[in-house]
Amino acid sequence: MDPNPIKHAGTLMKRLQCELEPDLVSAGFVFDGAGPPSPLPSSKSVDYVRPGIVLSLSYDNSDGRLTGEAMIDDREYRSISVVSLGGLRTTPELITRLDEFISAVREFVRKLPPV
Repeated sequence: MDPNPIKHAGTLMKRLQCELEPDLVSAGFVFDGAGPPSPLPSSKSVDYVRPGIVLSLSYDNSDGRLTGEAMIDDREYRSISVVSLGGLRTTPELITRLDEFISAVREFVRKLPPV
């Protein structure tokens, strides 16, 4: 097993997708693709949609910030989670922060009314 499974923004986002997609699909979300291209090649985002909600998960390499946010009915912005990954020295620290982020997104999705 690789002691450092997250090498760059792409593997980080893939890990998030693998962890969250079953919960998102169960809540009626569908993958809408990668977010708009970023001028920073190591910054990435992915979007999921369901009627009335766009859920964006993004990583900004410039400040090491992982962000989950939702736009509801094109009028209400909601921040779900913002986790700083900058300055982490060990893989276990990174995994702990990712787990915090994943838990917050799952909690948001769990509280949504059924589609």
